Amino acid sequence: MNKCLVTSLAVLALIPACQSAGDQLAESTDTTAASDTSASSSSSSGWDGEGSGEGESGGGETTGSTTGAGDSGGDGDSGGEGGDSGDSGDEGDTGGVVPEPGQLTAGEYRDLDDWAFWRDLLLPGEADEGQWGNMMELWSMYPVEQHAFILVDETEAPVIDATASLYDIEGELLWSARSDNQGRVHLFSGLELAPESQARPARASFRLGSTMQTLELEGPAPMQAQVVTMPMVANDPLAADIMFMVDTTGSMSDELEYLKSELSHVVTRVESNLAEAELGHVDLRLSMNFYRDVGDEYVVRAFPFTSDLATATQQLSQQHAAGGGDYAWSKLVDADTLETEIKRQLTPMQPLVATPAAFKGGGYRDCRNRFTWLATLFTVAGDYDGRVRWQDTATALGQLYGRAGANCKVGTDQSF
Repeated sequence: MNKCLVTSLAVLALIPACQSAGDQLAESTDTTAASDTSASSSSSSGWDGEGSGEGESGGGETTGSTTGAGDSGGDGDSGGEGGDSGDSGDEGDTGGVVPEPGQLTAGEYRDLDDWAFWRDLLLPGEADEGQWGNMMELWSMYPVEQHAFILVDETEAPVIDATASLYDIEGELLWSARSDNQGRVHLFSGLELAPESQARPARASFRLGSTMQTLELEGPAPMQAQVVTMPMVANDPLAADIMFMVDTTGSMSDELEYLKSELSHVVTRVESNLAEAELGHVDLRLSMNFYRDVGDEYVVRAFPFTSDLATATQQLSQQHAAGGGDYAWSKLVDADTLETEIKRQLTPMQPLVATPAAFKGGGYRDCRNRFTWLATLFTVAGDYDGRVRWQDTATALGQLYGRAGANCKVGTDQSF
């Protein structure tokens, strides 16, 4: 049975605007801020950090271990009954006032965009490398070996929703997935087995309709994605599925209220962008999914895809934030490691933002990943259950770096 793989290989933070973080940044760190924090209300990273559109559709059906909110391909079943829409709760931190839409910014961190960095965190190596390797046994997942591909047609346009499969030397299927809206697909040799027990992939195949392409594989998986040209001219699919995964633990009360206000605004903008692209009528479906911690009222509350915006809006409006907050950050990472990781991200970034030429010449791509990762680290520091450096200004710094990461979508004078 095919399942949707949902892993924590990406961090998406919805960050309200911060008015005074610039002053706090100057007082708290000697690094240079690279981005104009007044731009971009949302962003979506591309393969190389450039990206396009409001978001990206993860692969539809995926064969592997682990469970998720449901299958984002096929018939649109999100894998859950939905159950009760939720009960009404507090009004969040907005004082009962409905926020105006258009105020949220978005930052994204995808480990898949920097696979070498991810592997260094998990596998034994030099100095601070391998420090998270013991977490794989806790996850019961070993995401260290993957083959990444970008599928394009004869015009170099992305091939969307193609089925990609990975086989071992005996012809046994190891993994199957669908290409996303940028033609990207990731195939794993096995997530349930430790790296030394995973089979060596020998062949990958890619299929869309009656068109098939096969690629023989040799040696270890390369760190960078391989481009595969399929002998066809692909048609843009006239359908878009957008799945929301929303954290509804207690600390997310404010963000949840903002999202309730933003949903219709986001959908309207997506429809407007599709119209401007002159794609004709595009079937747009939404799936609302909510998650909390083990021991809370629910862990995952999933709703199937629907083309009715009113239904999705109602499902969202009936949710409230509660639970969570019962696991201390200090049990996951010590204060010294957190400070070291922040410094490790800051140091290589300084030459990238020293001049406009360095930034526009490609430095903005690395800045985007590092700014977004710093936003996450400073957010953890601000919420840390103990003393850690920069703690008093960490929350504001997290917001600032989140916006900076969003602005590094392109390398221009304005974004610099």
